[in-house]
Amino acid sequence: MMNRFNHLPTLKIDTSEKIPFTYKGKQYYGTKGDTVATALYANGVRIYARSLKYHRPRGLYSMDGECSNTMMEINGVPNVRTETTLLKPGMVIKEQNVKGSAENDLMGFIDKMDWAMPAGFYYDTMHKPAKIWPVAMKQIRKAAGIGKLSPDHHMPGKYDEIFPTCDVCVIGGGPAGMTAALAAAEKGLRVIL
Repeated sequence: MMNRFNHLPTLKIDTSEKIPFTYKGKQYYGTKGDTVATALYANGVRIYARSLKYHRPRGLYSMDGECSNTMMEINGVPNVRTETTLLKPGMVIKEQNVKGSAENDLMGFIDKMDWAMPAGFYYDTMHKPAKIWPVAMKQIRKAAGIGKLSPDHHMPGKYDEIFPTCDVCVIGGGPAGMTAALAAAEKGLRVIL
């Protein structure tokens, strides 16, 4: 079922052309001009992700791609901003950073424990004894992390690698950095600025 405002003068989608995509293993349809987020919304999806720390439900907010509320895995690539990614035929879209589904995240219980986890709590409570910190840090990062890239994922395209070498590497391109780089270059040294 697709919920849309049709026949608006500002509408920049072509509702005559349906685009198939897969979300959570089920086939849905969007239209030409849809972003992934608008296609999901038109198909009834309201919860796109969970917040990083407390796993609170997150939905559409800004529609400018600047927030992490709608990041999902698309075609095996994690952390894709669905608000600004145009829908293409055959896309496979999955939720990320959830145990179960975004609607029923098993990690959602953390939200009920927010009283025990003020900002920076892990810096105060997890350091003594010192052996606890590396273990705690690993678990906190796993719970708060965002997407994971599959080791089997292959990025199409050709990528060049360069291994530059130099005699002097100058960090900073301000007046002092430029002066240092020019002085070294004048002495015949290989410089990277």
